[in-house]
Amino acid sequence: MTTSIVSDDDLFALAETVWISVLGLELGRGDEVDGKIGETTITSCVQITGDWEGAVTVECSPSLATKLAGAMFQMGADDLSEDEIRDAMGEIANMTGGNVKGMAPGVNTLALPTVTEGEEGAMSITRTRRLNRIVGVSEGEPVVLTVLGRES
Repeated sequence: MTTSIVSDDDLFALAETVWISVLGLELGRGDEVDGKIGETTITSCVQITGDWEGAVTVECSPSLATKLAGAMFQMGADDLSEDEIRDAMGEIANMTGGNVKGMAPGVNTLALPTVTEGEEGAMSITRTRRLNRIVGVSEGEPVVLTVLGRES
């Protein structure tokens, strides 16, 4: 069974660095999310394969995803396409996952990000278990970051 390679505090610090350096936004610690993030959730995921196998996911509401994309591309919400919003979410997962991969033992590869929109928890990665789950707050809305590890 895959073991955790990052603490919750380290995962938050990695995410906070992405938020500040790439988005120019603050990321605060949030309370555990009770119920749904919103009617729909945008989830971005990047898988790590090699000597350590797992995935990193980033989940938030479509409205927060739009704000994050606007900050990343320096565009207004009305000027963003759905593809740009998905690209931004994929890149956030990619950067966060790349930092997690850097902490993993051995030689590992980062896959291309996948982005879905649907009900919270709609994305399922088989044969994994949750190793870390933190809740942050950005622009007044929750964002959930999760590290999953491959089960043996």
